[in-house]
Amino acid sequence: MILLKQFTAKMATKDEWRDYHMVVNTYVLETEPTDEPLGFKEYVISKKAWLDPDDGINIVFLAYFKGDIAGFVSANKHEDLPAFFVNMIVLPKYRQNGVGTELFKRIKGEITDLGFKNITFFCKNLKEDGDKFLKKNGVKKGLTQKGNQLILKNINEALLERWVENGKKSGYESGVWVNAIPQEYMEGFTAAYNSINDAPHGDLEDMQMNMTPEALLSIIRMVTNGGNEILFSWVRNIENGDFVATSDLFILNSQPSIASQANTSTVPKYRGNGFAKTVKALTALYLIKNRPQARFIRTSNATVNEGMLAINKKMGFEQHQVHTIWELML
Repeated sequence: MILLKQFTAKMATKDEWRDYHMVVNTYVLETEPTDEPLGFKEYVISKKAWLDPDDGINIVFLAYFKGDIAGFVSANKHEDLPAFFVNMIVLPKYRQNGVGTELFKRIKGEITDLGFKNITFFCKNLKEDGDKFLKKNGVKKGLTQKGNQLILKNINEALLERWVENGKKSGYESGVWVNAIPQEYMEGFTAAYNSINDAPHGDLEDMQMNMTPEALLSIIRMVTNGGNEILFSWVRNIENGDFVATSDLFILNSQPSIASQANTSTVPKYRGNGFAKTVKALTALYLIKNRPQARFIRTSNATVNEGMLAINKKMGFEQHQVHTIWELML
């Protein structure tokens, strides 16, 4: 009744890609009903690059119920992170039929067989189904996050320009790089990027990032090979060369109206100077001036990260979802 089929980017047929895309598209429209559907061609180009990295591990299984596509599970592990990140989607009409249970057991077994000890799940709390399922399967709730959204047309550009000017105070410079980091700055930028490890992680046991220049270059290749875009904003101490604050933001070629802000951090000894505001303002203003298709910036921040939530509020972000990170130690 339930058939699981392994899916690989290199070997997948067009029908399998259509099944994969349909599941994701259904989920997107269920969780973000005002968004545009994901373009099939653009999505496949993007996903092929992400699922076939030159480092890291990706495992994907499609689930079929009585011959019809019913969902999938994917697990990815890149060298900068300690845990496998698992994404599991079951189409609404096939929930409560054991599909999720079969996918969960299979991916847990695959990761266990590889010798890894940590699985992380990300859940959008639009319904209680996901939480109930994870609890039933022994997964521990680790961190609650606010899913925040900024509508770019409503932004206060004058305020953000002031934040950018603050980042140009005596002895500092700031800017935005697109799809690349100059080689001479890669090591210093990466060191500052790892300051995200000091952000609140709630009850999660193993969320320490170990970003290296090589790992960051790999991410840039995956993003750009998929036709997507990544922006890096930064503030730098000119005198000693330190990068003091960084932020990165992704734009998918299948959803050019949405920019996703990932990690924003300030090196501990430079905190309290407003540099996190500067790097977030830089990416937002860049979008307004250079990416007219962009309508939203979306980000997810821990409810215990009061500093970042305060910046978001001042920028005009509004909460539109609740997200939870769950953790399973094997």
